[in-house]
Amino acid sequence: MRTLISCWPYCLVLSLSGTAEAQNIGINATGAAPNASAMLDIDVGSLPAAGKRGLLIPRMTSTERTSIATPATGLLVYDQTTASFWYRNATAWVELFTGTSGWALAGNTLTGIEKLGSVNGQPVRFFANNTERMRLLANGQLVVNNTVPLAGDILSAYATAGSNYALNGYCSGNNGYAIYGEATGAPCVGVVGAVNGAGSVGVHGEGLAGTSVGVEGLATQASSVAIDASNTAATGTALTASGNNLGLVNLTSGSGIATNGTAVGLFALGATAASGTGVLGVGNNLGSFGSLTAGCGVAGNGVSFGVYGVATSNAAGAANAPARAGGYFVSGTGGNQSYTYVGCFEGAGVPRKVMGNGTVNTIVEDAEGRSVLLSAPEAPENLFQDYGTGRLTQGHARIALDPTFARNIQVDEAHPLRVFVQLRGDCRGVYVSGENAEGFDVTELQHGTSDVAFTWTAIGNRADRTLPDGTVWRFAQERFTPVQGPQPTVETPAQGPPQRRASLLRERKP
Repeated sequence: MRTLISCWPYCLVLSLSGTAEAQNIGINATGAAPNASAMLDIDVGSLPAAGKRGLLIPRMTSTERTSIATPATGLLVYDQTTASFWYRNATAWVELFTGTSGWALAGNTLTGIEKLGSVNGQPVRFFANNTERMRLLANGQLVVNNTVPLAGDILSAYATAGSNYALNGYCSGNNGYAIYGEATGAPCVGVVGAVNGAGSVGVHGEGLAGTSVGVEGLATQASSVAIDASNTAATGTALTASGNNLGLVNLTSGSGIATNGTAVGLFALGATAASGTGVLGVGNNLGSFGSLTAGCGVAGNGVSFGVYGVATSNAAGAANAPARAGGYFVSGTGGNQSYTYVGCFEGAGVPRKVMGNGTVNTIVEDAEGRSVLLSAPEAPENLFQDYGTGRLTQGHARIALDPTFARNIQVDEAHPLRVFVQLRGDCRGVYVSGENAEGFDVTELQHGTSDVAFTWTAIGNRADRTLPDGTVWRFAQERFTPVQGPQPTVETPAQGPPQRRASLLRERKP
């Protein structure tokens, strides 16, 4: 049965069972039955705004709350000491969330004693889109996009695929650092990048404006290293660098450093010491290395080759076209220079071993053991020469040239074989005839019949050579061939590392 008790502005409605035992109570202004699922149903919806009231929960201090004997599970009170609601679970009192006792979505006003996290050994888990995105373990390890950090990591960040970056830092202001790593003990490392997948990047840095730097390493101890790069693959490259908006390059056989640039592939400045070396390269797994005590721009050490240089152009070019050479060396400045091309081509399209404006010399010792110079004779043409001995028999001798020598000279009307004979005995004199690529005749004058020994020198123009692709190296055609002089140079001012970075590092140290 249902009993309606009228008491304006509210009606108390009692719903009773057949035995007159109350089942639930409704308080409202309409006399409607209480909701069957509620023991107490308070409805103020039909009342005017001025007549609406709330439900006042029992109020007490924290001492009074904790003194309640055998509190029932679900008991609710308002704690005047903490200014918050508390309810009782099966074992303890639990404070209900409020803007001052919990973390509000709109933010909190903190006093400095608040904390966010766990008070036991369980990890703190962070979710987005109902998926765990970050986990803070009880030992202080933090892992992003995974549930298990890599052993030894304080922070493990995982990138899945595509353009994702495991860790990225941006700095748009002056004198800042996007990512800063500092190692103060040995053998600590400031920043380490390791990759396992194709196309992945261990550490990526971008300097996008002004004098900004993408990745910088600074070492302050003699045994420490600013940047350490290694590749353990048999054909791996440890470090690649590209300038002038070019793509990265590397050798298929691997290398320590692979660089690429429009005009300069690698620039190294060894100017902090008066006898500094710009680049010191050591190959063949040598355990020791050396540089000049006076310093130099480049020092190379290898078992078979110290320095290897390649110029890739094959174009023959026109006269006075720019030369190309595997190596170009200059001593002096301005107009007072000694310059030398090594392994070069120039405008005439003929290969040169060495070409320069100096002399070709050999250093020998004189009678007192002092170093002195011998100078090589040079000619306006490309000449080969050979020497030999012969003997007149009945006033005549036929001299056959060495087949290898004969193969590499050009003998024709425009390029005669030059032969010089020195008699080693008395006769009427001799003359030379029948010169060709196979040899020459020596005959005594006036039909003499002497048997006399002699020495001879034969000089011929170096023969032209035709390559398999049809290119012709015209050695025999040259005589005082026009050639380019020294290469023009441009002075590139060296810019050292900004000192602010070293000072900023010191400021950050504790």
